[in-house]
Amino acid sequence: MRRPVPAAALVIGLVVYSSARAQPADDAGVAFALFSSGRELAANGDYVHACPKFEAARAVEPWLGIELNLADCYAHLGKTASAWVLFRKVGDEAERIGDSRGSYAKQRAAELEPVLAHLTIEAPRGAVIRLDSRALPAAS
Repeated sequence: MRRPVPAAALVIGLVVYSSARAQPADDAGVAFALFSSGRELAANGDYVHACPKFEAARAVEPWLGIELNLADCYAHLGKTASAWVLFRKVGDEAERIGDSRGSYAKQRAAELEPVLAHLTIEAPRGAVIRLDSRALPAAS
């Protein structure tokens, strides 16, 4: 025997559905607020507090501008390898989509290359090298 669906259940379903549909705009607003806060902190030279803002914004929306500012923040904190990797990533992605920030990001990466630390690991064939619990590709 079928029971009629109570009106309250129908209303709740519609509210949940409309909330889920509104999520992307909310995410963009959160990302922009975090990004703006990070920019203000960075403008005042407070990179220690700016980087976590950019990281949080990136976790919500990985926009190129957020990643570019995060890379710059890392560079100011002496996290040279992290900055270099992120500048390279932004440069490649920006060039792929025709964004003019690509050449700037690649220039910043090139400026960091002379001060990068290098490590050579020789391992037997088939060995798995991990960095921060992640297996690195054999080519790296």
